[in-house]
Amino acid sequence: MFPYLSYFQLLYVSDTFVFYDDVQYMKNGWINRNRILLNKKPHYLTFPVQRKALGTSINNSFFIDNIVQVKNKMIKTLYQAYNKAPYFDIIFPKLQCMLESQESNVAQFAEDTVLQIVDYLGINVKTVSSQ
Repeated sequence: MFPYLSYFQLLYVSDTFVFYDDVQYMKNGWINRNRILLNKKPHYLTFPVQRKALGTSINNSFFIDNIVQVKNKMIKTLYQAYNKAPYFDIIFPKLQCMLESQESNVAQFAEDTVLQIVDYLGINVKTVSSQ
C-alpha cells in the first residue's frame, strides 16, 4: 500500500503519472502489502482483500469488511517497530491518518496514500487513473 522509494523517484521525474489500476489484481502481489523491519527482521503488513473471481481488476477489489481492526493492529505494529526512529513524531501521525481512511476500494486507497505522500514530499506531478 505504501510504495518503495523508487516509486517516488518515478513520480518526481514524470510529467504525468498513470495509476494503472484497471489491470488484474494479483493475489500475493504488492498492491495490498508491505514489508517492514520489526525487531531487525522482515515482517509483512497485509491488507486483506475480499476474494473475487480470477481476473478481477484492482479497481474492482475491496478490503475485507473488518479492515479497521487490521489497520489498527498495523498502526500498533508500526509504532512498535519505529517509535525510536528519527522523525517518527513528524511522520507517524501522517501515516496513522492515512491508515485510518475509510476508503474500502483497494485502488482508491493506494492512490490516496501515494498522493498524500507526494504532497508531503512536494513532488509536483500530474496524475491520472487508467480506468
